[in-house]
Amino acid sequence: MTSAGTYVCTLCNQAFDVETGQPVRCPHCLRVTGIVDASAPRSAPALLWPRALRWLAVLAALAVVAAAAWLALRKLSAPAPFDPADELARLAGVTPPWDGFSQVGAPFARSVEGQETGTAFAALAGVLGGKGFTPYSGSEPPDQVATALQLEAAGTVSVTPLEGVAYLLSCARAAGIPAVPCGLRSEQRSLTVPFFKRGYAACLVSEATVTAVVAPFSEAPPEDYSPLPPEQFAAHFYAAMAESARLSAEAYRDYSAALTFSRDPAVLFSRGQRRVRSNVVEFGLDDMRAALASGDDAGARLVVAQLLMSRGQPARALAEFEAAIALDPGLVPARLGKATALVWLGQEARALPLLEELLAKDPFKGLEVDPGTLGAAGLLQRMSDHLRGQQPGSEK
Repeated sequence: MTSAGTYVCTLCNQAFDVETGQPVRCPHCLRVTGIVDASAPRSAPALLWPRALRWLAVLAALAVVAAAAWLALRKLSAPAPFDPADELARLAGVTPPWDGFSQVGAPFARSVEGQETGTAFAALAGVLGGKGFTPYSGSEPPDQVATALQLEAAGTVSVTPLEGVAYLLSCARAAGIPAVPCGLRSEQRSLTVPFFKRGYAACLVSEATVTAVVAPFSEAPPEDYSPLPPEQFAAHFYAAMAESARLSAEAYRDYSAALTFSRDPAVLFSRGQRRVRSNVVEFGLDDMRAALASGDDAGARLVVAQLLMSRGQPARALAEFEAAIALDPGLVPARLGKATALVWLGQEARALPLLEELLAKDPFKGLEVDPGTLGAAGLLQRMSDHLRGQQPGSEK
């Protein structure tokens, strides 16, 4: 028996009346549980909030906790990235050179498991030969510059030092070895050495000093190398891809990716040379000047000077020849180029001592300029006339 009165169903949030002697049952959902006396003191929001919504709130809270735990575990278990190069690659939408390191380096990681860092690093020396990779020996860029994952899929191929180091870094990273990319000190300031020909190595570094080296197909000692930031190594890698590109559009795409990683002067100069070959000469010269503003190089100055001479700009070329000579006084093509520019500017009196010095040695030894071009043959004849005490230029 029940007393008459008004009751509330906490599920439906509906009030209903019950007469004396009738069971207390919600007429809407027919529930007999969750029914409360409407006159009893209570917290209205708690009693009237539908139970289904409470369950949804609980499930949402559990989902948030589970997502946070998953992200924390993933962060703790993931290998340390080559930061900031990996982040730059993600932002640029390109693949880093050590792509797929967990897949590429898994066998190596298993083979050195439990070894101390130095021993495990030394084992990298046998990785490339064990895979059947051979050194690339071509004088022109290879048809393709491949990431570590692409090399793994390709099987036995010839690789450049750049590609070989990318593969070694993948193996080292998978094994937890703190190897970093390094480059030959002798090439660090060069703007003209092609990237596919440069020497690179995987190194161990302590307090900015290279302590151990594994270089693809090279036995150069550690002191010959200096560390490269991973983002600079990635920039060189994409510049090498641009060197290999047959189409200008593909090359410019790869140069853009390279410059996303690092505004390396050598990358800028390489893009400038590509633009000159594509007959976009002024833009190419802009790239070369920007590169020289960041990193001076005698060979690069000579390239710019010869380009300006070929475009009939001897005054601007003269300044570049002189800058090249200041950086490398023994650069014979620059000295001959300076004499050529002086004659074109009508300053034979300044040109003759330069030619006399060249002729006193061996005018053709080490020359990269064809004696029949840029007026060199005429200059040498003028010098011969001068030495015989004759007036320069017998053709007049």
